[in-house]
Amino acid sequence: MRGLWPRSKRRAVARRVVPVLALAVTVATSGCASGYSARTPQVHIAVGDSCPATLGNAADVSNPKAGLTRNLVPVGPSPASGLVCQYGAHLGAGTSTAPSVVRSVALSAAKAVRLARALGAVSLDQPNGTFHCPMDVGSVAIIALHYVGRSDDVDVWYATSGCRTLDNGHVSAFEGANPSFYNGFESTFNELVGNP
Repeated sequence: MRGLWPRSKRRAVARRVVPVLALAVTVATSGCASGYSARTPQVHIAVGDSCPATLGNAADVSNPKAGLTRNLVPVGPSPASGLVCQYGAHLGAGTSTAPSVVRSVALSAAKAVRLARALGAVSLDQPNGTFHCPMDVGSVAIIALHYVGRSDDVDVWYATSGCRTLDNGHVSAFEGANPSFYNGFESTFNELVGNP
């Protein structure tokens, strides 16, 4: 059986569907990440707490600005511990539900330091060009790092599907054309925490 539609109709549908499937993200900013604007609502996770069961409607993390407007994490001090909360969205009845926790990983001081170094080395320069990204299914990891002497732990939002990004609520990094992201940070994250 060759199909229910005549060949000419199948070609016409294909011409309309193919451009929709060829999703591309164009990044038109240049220079550093100064054009970043935090999304709302925001969430903050402390290292001493457990991962919330769900992110609800949260779309970003909340951090005080001190030391976080030029880097994803503070430069200089090393974290004493960390927590990674990984969330996955579930599709039901054709709609996505709020991301729920799928993994929680406590980080020793040594692992927290390694992950913080990898985050600190990620370039915040925004590339120009067109990037083809896989489907965004709403999965995310929140990396919380505890620094002795800092009033609040530092959270980093890691969008782990679609066009992968990192942000701390003040600055962001994009995976595309950014080896410090996909070779440096992601390989360290995968080694210490596991594939997202």
